[in-house]
Amino acid sequence: GFVVVECWEPVTSRPMGQILLDYLTDTVVSHKLGLYGRPHVSPNSRTVVTLDRGRDGVTLVVQEVKESGLKFLFDVKTTLNISDITFYPSQTTHGYDLYASATDKEDILFLNLVSGENYDVIQIIIIIIIINRFQSVTETFILPSFSLF
Repeated sequence: GFVVVECWEPVTSRPMGQILLDYLTDTVVSHKLGLYGRPHVSPNSRTVVTLDRGRDGVTLVVQEVKESGLKFLFDVKTTLNISDITFYPSQTTHGYDLYASATDKEDILFLNLVSGENYDVIQIIIIIIIINRFQSVTETFILPSFSLF
């Protein structure tokens, strides 16, 4: 399996990118200097979404978990001030969709993690029905080994 680590410079607290470690050997598999932000792992451990807060808004960087490491799929830029994200089983694919809430608006961003299709503004009233279905939200940064699948 793998461990995704968000890196910071210890003195200045400046972001230094993201590294991917092999869980068993602690070997660095990859180091992405330009990828800043907190990584979030989908419940099926197949997708890593990094929430990168920049000057011009927020970018959600979506990567697929492969045996050799992480493969960039796509990124989505939004002006919503995202406060939190969660994953929910997709109604159209065998994966997960992502929902992101905004701190300053009553809007939620929807992102299909397979196709990259997204909607910046979904009214909160529609989403309440979906949120009520959430049983529990857990985040882990440890991805299981592919030999388990």
